[in-house]
Amino acid sequence: MAESSRAHNCMGIVRGVQGRVAEAARYFRAAIALEPQSIEGHNNLAATILRDPAQDPHVACTHLNIALAHDPTYEDARENRVVCAIEVAARLGSREQEANPRAQLLRQAEADLERLERTQTSTATYGLRRAQLAQARGQTEDAKEILRRCLSDRTHGARCAFELATIHLQTGECAKSLSLFDRAVRSDDPDLKAAALQSREAARQLCPVHPDR
Repeated sequence: MAESSRAHNCMGIVRGVQGRVAEAARYFRAAIALEPQSIEGHNNLAATILRDPAQDPHVACTHLNIALAHDPTYEDARENRVVCAIEVAARLGSREQEANPRAQLLRQAEADLERLERTQTSTATYGLRRAQLAQARGQTEDAKEILRRCLSDRTHGARCAFELATIHLQTGECAKSLSLFDRAVRSDDPDLKAAALQSREAARQLCPVHPDR
């Protein structure tokens, strides 16, 4: 059973790299059905769900909680849970009846980040997630500063550029936003490249022909 589960996991990873997200999710679900305690299966399925904005991030969080229950040292799952908590918190919004669960999710993300900081997670990875958490809390200037510091990172620089461009667009800083989206579209990550292309086009539509900032 375990060998078959690993085979399905491998096929899911391949399909994910190819951008065939729905197929990847089916393989990961099959891996979990064969081996319910497969931490890789749960983590990979969660990461695949988080790639698709149409999917419910609550489901991803459930799979990540299962993975971490079986192995609390599994850093990939913990980092993905940070992303998941921020996604769910963003969907909850700021209505009064949602304030408490939103705050709980962001506290969980904070705790996971602190644990990741004590491990071998790269400074840039930690910085990126810390910036996303700051933005979720409305600490825009803090998020900007963190992202500026990770722009030079070879692995995560393009992602940091995309996140910073998005914030600049939200705050009306068109020239900075477009410049950073130009950088993000050169990413080797197909998902990031596609998102950056789409966001850059949206920015060009929203921004004046001669942005003043």
